Amino acid sequence: TDETPTRFVKKIDQAKVGNFAVAPSGAYVVAGSPEGGGQPGCVCVYSLPDMKVTLSRSMFKCEEFDFNWDPTGRYVLLQASVVSDQSGDSYYGESHSYLVHANGTFTQRLIFQNKGPIQDMAWEPEGKCFVIIQGHMPALASLYLPEGCVKKFEFGRASWNRIRWSPHGRFLLLGGF
Repeated sequence: TDETPTRFVKKIDQAKVGNFAVAPSGAYVVAGSPEGGGQPGCVCVYSLPDMKVTLSRSMFKCEEFDFNWDPTGRYVLLQASVVSDQSGDSYYGESHSYLVHANGTFTQRLIFQNKGPIQDMAWEPEGKCFVIIQGHMPALASLYLPEGCVKKFEFGRASWNRIRWSPHGRFLLLGGF
């Protein structure tokens, strides 16, 4: 059977949405609109099914968005990026990341000790923590707790660019070239 939707179920009242992601719980949707015409971009989290805004954040330096929900749908890792770096520091552009609580009570920008792109980010299968690989090679891998966005452990630097968790969350693989 053809499952193509023939009508709108809900409409996001946000201009020029470039990317969106629905939480695994189905309770929230996050949407990002890029900056343009001298106006900042915007990221909004909406609760479902009523589509009420739980978080709205304006930001510059955001042409593209990547959203990574934790498995419970309580937190979303947000990466905003621009294709070109105006400072000339990087050929690959510039990015910044935030940890956002879906209900809007908590937003924390992730500040990294070294410059460079985010290679990968992944949630532990139960959402208890997340790992980010960041920086130019050799990149730094770190484990964070979502409550308060606390860095719990640094794995050090190596040629890593991929994160994989075992299905039960007991084992973590940091791989790359």
